[in-house]
Parts: sequence; C-alpha cells; structure tokens
Amino acid sequence: MEGWSCYDAGSFTFWLNTLIIIIIAIFVYILLKKPRKKAYIFAILYASFYIGFLLSQFLINFIFPEPKPHY
Repeated sequence: MEGWSCYDAGSFTFWLNTLIIIIIAIFVYILLKKPRKKAYIFAILYASFYIGFLLSQFLINFIFPEPKPHY
C-alpha cells in the first residue's frame, strides 16, 4: 500500500462511518435524558466536526473521482 486513500478500503470506511454515527446517536440520546450544558456543547461540536469531515470526503470524491482502470 503506497499512499492510503479513502478509496482503498471503501466498505470498511463506510461501516466505520456508520458505526461512529450510531455511537454519536446513542451518546446524544443519553445526553438528552440527563441534560448538562457542557455535554450539549461538546456533542454539537463533535457532530459538526464529523459532518464537516464526511462532507469534505464526499466533495473530494465528487470533484476528484477515483481514476477508473482501463482493461
């Protein structure tokens, strides 16, 4: 593996993202049951950073698609 990219492990990164989203959902649910101001701020910041990360990955894949091999 010469330079790791988000294409190399397509399904792995997809399942990792799904798992992280589920963890965030459970975390937010627990926070809603026991609200604390600091926890709300942390959850919102974390979710916004993660959504930004996913959007940047999607835009990079959209603007610079993986070159298709010619057989």
